[in-house]
Amino acid sequence: MARIEKKSSIAPKINSYVSVARLQEHFDNEWVLLVNPKFNDKQEFLGGNFMYHHKDRNKVSAKAKSLPSPKSIKVFYTGEYESEGEEFFL
Repeated sequence: MARIEKKSSIAPKINSYVSVARLQEHFDNEWVLLVNPKFNDKQEFLGGNFMYHHKDRNKVSAKAKSLPSPKSIKVFYTGEYESEGEEFFL
């Protein structure tokens, strides 16, 4: 019998560090806005401070633009997407 993984019911707290694995576990096919993204030595994305999430990328972009400058941010999609370049920095 296949084991079914249950998603975490506890949402990440605003401005708390969240790993990529937890983002993908908690938010299914959503855009996530992170501040102070962290990368390893190979420049692989590890996580960042959670700020906002939504299924609509435009709403996440608007939220990113409303943050006080300067901020190091990353917008991350937790699902699959077809075309390259959908992940972007503002």
